[in-house]
Amino acid sequence: MPGHAALPPREQLDSWFIKDAEAKLAAQIREVIGGWSDGCFVDPIGNVWVDSDFLYPIVRVASLVDLTRFHPRKVDSLMLNENTYFRGARIGRVIDSVIEKVDKDNTNRCAEVSKELFLLIRDSKTARQRQKQYYDNFDDVRKRLRKMRLRKFRITEDELTGEKLDPRTAEFTYVREPAFYRELTQDIDNGLVVNSDTYETLLKSTATDEKELYRLCDRNDWNKEWYKNIPYSRSLLDTE
Repeated sequence: MPGHAALPPREQLDSWFIKDAEAKLAAQIREVIGGWSDGCFVDPIGNVWVDSDFLYPIVRVASLVDLTRFHPRKVDSLMLNENTYFRGARIGRVIDSVIEKVDKDNTNRCAEVSKELFLLIRDSKTARQRQKQYYDNFDDVRKRLRKMRLRKFRITEDELTGEKLDPRTAEFTYVREPAFYRELTQDIDNGLVVNSDTYETLLKSTATDEKELYRLCDRNDWNKEWYKNIPYSRSLLDTE
């Protein structure tokens, strides 16, 4: 289902983002809103996906960024009804690069609006409910892995923040998300034990594998030593 289900009514979006914008900019922003409304959907587990046919109105950087270099990993794309879709988190990072590099002109304002729309969809009630329902299905598995990891490694600190761990409310969080790596769902080494507030932060992030989690740790000044101990990450250490 396109993003209509996750976005406020079109009239409300117009009032939020267009307001007193000059005619040319207002028209461009309407294209961005239309792109997100018509060109994306939230899947059954809460991930946002963007139709490749709508990349230009959503990203609006065809003349500023070489989109031919946009080659997402297999986990970042899917085929549906003969259309290619890109994971919203990937598009979000492209938009971030535009916001950082482009001067404060109309294109930049459109990119800012586009990023806000992505966040509205990603953090929408629709997306969060689907995500919660999906992860609730893994509760028993995560509880078992949490106990095993606590016992095996005698963990006393949050493995990401380094803060004292509260074992009563601590959570097992996956490094490579089961939504994309189902073969690692039962793997004790594919996860870390963290405090509940750290876990909530992770749920709100877009990290789905070790590289994205590493970047999140970098931004939050969290521990990154865990990266060296993930078996399937060892070959990536030299590239970081």
